[in-house]
Amino acid sequence: MPQPPSSTSPRIPWWLWLNVLSLDAPLVAVLWQAALARVCRLILPEGCYWALGLAVWIIYMLDRVLDSFSNAAQSVTTVRHAFYRRHRVLFLVGVIPAATAALGWTALTAVPEGILWRGVGLAFIVGMYLLHYAARGHSTIYLLGNLVASAVGSFFLWTLPIPPLFRFFFTVLLVGLAVLTVVGRSNQGLRLLPKEAICGYLFALGVSLSVHFYSLDRLAGPLSMETLLLGLLCMLNCVAIASYEKEPDRLGDKNAITHTWPVMVQLYPALLVGFFVALALGVSRDAPQGMLPYILAVLSSLALLGVVHYLARKFSPELSHVLADVAVALPMVVLVLGA
Repeated sequence: MPQPPSSTSPRIPWWLWLNVLSLDAPLVAVLWQAALARVCRLILPEGCYWALGLAVWIIYMLDRVLDSFSNAAQSVTTVRHAFYRRHRVLFLVGVIPAATAALGWTALTAVPEGILWRGVGLAFIVGMYLLHYAARGHSTIYLLGNLVASAVGSFFLWTLPIPPLFRFFFTVLLVGLAVLTVVGRSNQGLRLLPKEAICGYLFALGVSLSVHFYSLDRLAGPLSMETLLLGLLCMLNCVAIASYEKEPDRLGDKNAITHTWPVMVQLYPALLVGFFVALALGVSRDAPQGMLPYILAVLSSLALLGVVHYLARKFSPELSHVLADVAVALPMVVLVLGA
């Protein structure tokens, strides 16, 4: 007989509060930004860290608040989803507006203009991502919202003072998400791209944005080794979490990789090993000397993700989720403090 979801418990363990309050992702993002800046020998303004942390926090809160309106999410859910369903009014009228105001103030007073406009461009892409997946249960809003957002986003991307490479790259992403909008509605099974792959790559783009700017567009670009490695690592982290929360996603998230690309969940251990071996071979051959600490941190995260996955069957989905996030954060702490 299946056990009731852990979200029925009135008490939330201390180790779960960062996850429940959506503070885990901002913390990971800031740590990776600091690590990337360190290996690139850059000193970023404090405002860049605050802006990144606030932006990621707002995105994750919005995603979870929107998820809380899903009818399917009422039945089987995680602790964090139950928390947001109970307190979504507070987040909608209090926490998210306050965090957005703080982000706007930080962006206008403590972030260089060049990073600000690149961040605005990326925000259009993230908005499309949220609309594409969070509004999946409302056909009219889903289709019209995505298509209007694509048109408006494309207009602003080609009028804002954004470097040509970013302008072209963000436009391609917008068009791609618009195509996924139409295809996704007509095919409720396999998706062209797993949601987790898009999420991981957008996360990596945001983390590397300031470093790319301060390196004068020489390091951490959209298709650079640094960004792609982080994007792949974040994707694998998302796949792991989806596999641990398969039961809540069974009804609540039809876009989860456990539905759209279930073979990737089955092959997850092989993906970890393959990525680890390929990266290790690359390090032993011709990896840039200055990026060795960064690559070793990625390798360490992969190894820790493997350990967490092996032990996950002994833990609750919530604890496995938290440990998967620790696996991608801990090597960065070591790198930032010890490099």
